[in-house]
Amino acid sequence: GDRRFVQAAGPFVLEPGALNNITTGVVYGKAQSVDPFSSVEEVRKADDKAQALFDNCFRILNGPDSPEMTIQELDKELILYLNKTSTIESYEEVDPIILSYGVSEDSAKYKFQGYQVYQVKDGSVDPSLLNDPNSARLIAQCDIKDGVSQLVNFNFDEDLLAPVPTEMVNGNDNGIQHSFQVVNDAFAQGDVRLINHKKYYFMVISYGYNNYKTYNPSDPNALDGQQLPYKAGRKTVTGGAITSYVGIPHIPSSESGGTVQFSVYGDGPKITRLEGKGSSSNSLELTDSSEMDVVNNYIPKRVTYKNGMGPVDIKVVDPLNVQPGDYRLLFNYPVDSNGNYSSTGEFLDVDIDTSNWVLIRTFGDEQSITYSDQSISVANEQLLPSLGISIKIEQYDSKLPGTTPTAYLPDLLPSSIEFSDSSKRWLTGVEDQEGADPRNWIRSGTADESETYDNPQIPGYSKCDDPF
Repeated sequence: GDRRFVQAAGPFVLEPGALNNITTGVVYGKAQSVDPFSSVEEVRKADDKAQALFDNCFRILNGPDSPEMTIQELDKELILYLNKTSTIESYEEVDPIILSYGVSEDSAKYKFQGYQVYQVKDGSVDPSLLNDPNSARLIAQCDIKDGVSQLVNFNFDEDLLAPVPTEMVNGNDNGIQHSFQVVNDAFAQGDVRLINHKKYYFMVISYGYNNYKTYNPSDPNALDGQQLPYKAGRKTVTGGAITSYVGIPHIPSSESGGTVQFSVYGDGPKITRLEGKGSSSNSLELTDSSEMDVVNNYIPKRVTYKNGMGPVDIKVVDPLNVQPGDYRLLFNYPVDSNGNYSSTGEFLDVDIDTSNWVLIRTFGDEQSITYSDQSISVANEQLLPSLGISIKIEQYDSKLPGTTPTAYLPDLLPSSIEFSDSSKRWLTGVEDQEGADPRNWIRSGTADESETYDNPQIPGYSKCDDPF
């Protein structure tokens, strides 16, 4: 057919000898409907996208950059560390397409949400193969603790001519983590434990999140909803292509002059509380001497917790690099005129909910000071590579939403009962039963309201009137 057309631009002024650059665009759209106006709507959407790209100088929207990864190689074990993460986790980028819908600039931003760590088959795997289970297996994931967990993208399928939902991530919603222990081979069958002197490959992806308007696939008029809330990064923090990292497990005693490993990943120190209160969501367990101090003195001046059972989450992340010394952890620490720690300075006048911490290590005449990257309002694992440990402290809020400041509903902590003779369990609970039984004390599901639960053996018991 005859496909000649005319394009126009202007008005503009072209001075003698001057050079004007004119950008033109051709958009196309064809709907499946027999109504011609449906195709006009498709053309309008294509035109909005083309204009948004032009307004953004044809810069393609990037997700957050991927961090660098280092690997500590141990006996049948690898520990992965994510580095250069501070700029990544402050990522924000406006999507010009969303902005063209008339929403605010902040609503049009993708913001950093989390990391996905994969074991890949070999060094030839690139990010385009991460959804292929023969090439990559997801082994770890972490994301900001903000109530956002599962992210589903609705990618348009040209064959089905409809958006198809694809789960991109099912987040833990438990805060950002920067170290990961690997003891199993995700591709192995049978005995999955890592094998010494064998190469294992890993890749990490950062992703952003935006949901300016929840997409409803059942509503044909909700075309402007966010169909792509998940946005993965396309390059590393240094600007290069995303590639894999290799680790080779081996017995490490031959390294560093015969260094012997006395701790393992996740070990925690004994912590003595000098002052303060609270434990976030950690389970606490006192040492035997502190327990006796509580029994004898009721309110002891200080208490000590067993290894890894303290009110703050401090753990070993590099067993070969743990440093000796006396450690002090302070919140709203005293500062000098420059805002740095000072043993004689004034304490910061800051709300404890948004407090920062400082760790002071003293060993002989040496002293080192480490400051927190973020306040305790954020669940963030901060690595301290030079000390072989990490610190994760989150201010815990147990207040009921929409209630008075004195209303609390803390989460339940783990509990257990141990008997010296398991055949003589002198303290038990009432196990939940099902059906028309008075011991069916956990109500869930639905039941016939006319059903009665008569039990003559229990005085005053006639039926269950539980509304659930």
